[in-house]
Amino acid sequence: MAETIKTCMKHTALKTSGDLKDCLQKEYGGAMKIKVLAKLFQALRIAVNDELSELGRCCEQAVSRLRQGGRLVVISYHPWKTGL
Repeated sequence: MAETIKTCMKHTALKTSGDLKDCLQKEYGGAMKIKVLAKLFQALRIAVNDELSELGRCCEQAVSRLRQGGRLVVISYHPWKTGL
């Protein structure tokens, strides 16, 4: 998928999410499932917003505010390193 996007970018500017979707649908046609596009746009949002770093900072701050013996539970659907 990355190679397809790079090839498209050589020929045209990808300025909108629609441009990106059109680029991928030209390559994959009807085989391009909406779930694939949803994951791609989610990955882009996570990267652009630096969400994994934000999650880490939030957890560090939360841990620092816990009382002695307190617990913190975090549910995340993003891959994330452990070790706080």
